[in-house]
Amino acid sequence: MLFSLNGVQRLLEVGLILFSGLALFMLLSLLSFDPADPSGWSQTGYHQQINNYGGRGGAWLADVLLVSFGWLAYLMPFLVALSGYMLFKRYHDFA
Repeated sequence: MLFSLNGVQRLLEVGLILFSGLALFMLLSLLSFDPADPSGWSQTGYHQQINNYGGRGGAWLADVLLVSFGWLAYLMPFLVALSGYMLFKRYHDFA
């Protein structure tokens, strides 16, 4: 059975996909954090090879999150995914 989505529903689904993608990128960047990466925030590596799977942006993001939140930074991807889900779910509860 097919149904059509209105503009708001499509926008919410795109938001959910973007939040999920950001959460996965954050988690991947945090899990592959290497202190030797030249992130430009708190640490400067002597070599230009970046070992973070998120590239230069992932190395910078992981460094900023770990400096700002410590080990609690590993909860941030789950909180981003949860907030995307809550934004999506909240609209459907009121519709």
